[in-house]
Amino acid sequence: MPSVNTKIINETNFRLPQKLVKDCVEETLGSVDAEISIVFVEPEKIRELNKRYRGQDKVTDVLSFPMPKATALGAKTARTDNHLGDIIVCPQYIKENSEEFEWEVCHVVVHGTLHLLGKHHDEESDREKIHKLEQKIIKKVLTH
Repeated sequence: MPSVNTKIINETNFRLPQKLVKDCVEETLGSVDAEISIVFVEPEKIRELNKRYRGQDKVTDVLSFPMPKATALGAKTARTDNHLGDIIVCPQYIKENSEEFEWEVCHVVVHGTLHLLGKHHDEESDREKIHKLEQKIIKKVLTH
C-alpha cells in the first residue's frame, strides 16, 4: 500500500475541503510513495510567487514547485527523500473564476500534482492527454 502524506497549510480564511484535497492527491499519485505540501494562500502571495518564479505579474489559481525549487519557498514542512514538492493554491481566485468551487479545487490539486510527477502540457497533444487524465481522476474522486 503506498504511503502518501499530504500536508495542507491554509493561510487564508477559506473553509477548505481537506478530505477532498487529500483524496485528489492520493488518486493522482496512485501507487507512488510521496509527500506533498499544499499551501492555500491569498492573491497577493500567489501573485508575488508567480512574478518571481514565472515572470508573470498576475494572480493565478495554482503554482507547482517540484523539488528542489520547493525549498526556495521556505515551506513550513520537513523535507524528506520522497517529498515531491509544493503546490500553491489561491482559493479566492478559484471562488471568483469558477462556478463550482470544490470541483475546481480538486482540478487544480490534480493538475498541480501531475506537474510534480513530471507531466507537462507544452504541446497541444500533451494538453489533451493531461486534460483527459485530469477529468478521469476528478470524476473518480467526486463520485466516491
